[in-house]
Amino acid sequence: MDQATISSRGATLHAIAAGPAGAPAVVLMGSLASDTTSWASQIEALAGAGLRAISFDFRGHGASSTAPPPFTLELFMDDLRATCRHFGVTRPHLVGLSLGGMVAMHAAIHAGADYAGIVVASARAHMPEAAANAWVARAAEVRRDGVGIVVDGSIERWFTEAFRQAHPEAVQAAREMILRTDAAAYADCIDIVRSVDLLRHLPSVRLPALYLVGEHDLAATPAEMGDMAARTPGARLEIIPAAAHMPAIEQPAAFNACLLGFLGK
Repeated sequence: MDQATISSRGATLHAIAAGPAGAPAVVLMGSLASDTTSWASQIEALAGAGLRAISFDFRGHGASSTAPPPFTLELFMDDLRATCRHFGVTRPHLVGLSLGGMVAMHAAIHAGADYAGIVVASARAHMPEAAANAWVARAAEVRRDGVGIVVDGSIERWFTEAFRQAHPEAVQAAREMILRTDAAAYADCIDIVRSVDLLRHLPSVRLPALYLVGEHDLAATPAEMGDMAARTPGARLEIIPAAAHMPAIEQPAAFNACLLGFLGK
């Protein structure tokens, strides 16, 4: 496993890479309050298939520094570009979950020629007004009380009750991952999530696209993601059984099978 610290527009980003240098690359971008550790199973599977797997922590997440707002999808896409330049990769596939999925869709819409394809998991392309207002309230809570205030609610959204009962060690690791997130950065990232407006642009995507969603995801539902897939030319939707908002952690075998199948592996 290669590790790197990358400078990008006022921040230092923590990034990792595994698999053969020079092989086709896949860049994995996580959710709000997650870091590179959330992709451990996917990185192992991709590297084992002979691909170059790369991931980086968003600003204020994991081991990356934070930076003054505003946080925007374009800023995060610059961080993606900086990571690709550091590892010397061109036209990677992008895999994004939740917030990372928003970055992947933005990249496909605005810089599609730079990428080979996108996998969007557990993400919305548009935020309804009621949901946006709830996000604003959550940002205010985090700014006032810290990220600890959202841990329990996040765990309930991320994983099914059955998984929480059967895998307490994975749940504890997820709790610790959330608590590593800088409170101000968490709140600043909400500015991206609450204002996302990509749905109307999806018909312009000209990249191979796969949408993945957990059967029990209430944050980005199968119906919502099915609509996104239908709007994206040539895209398909895969629903992962017995999973909620974090299927890459909750059902890694099923997630990896979909991912590797999309990549022709």
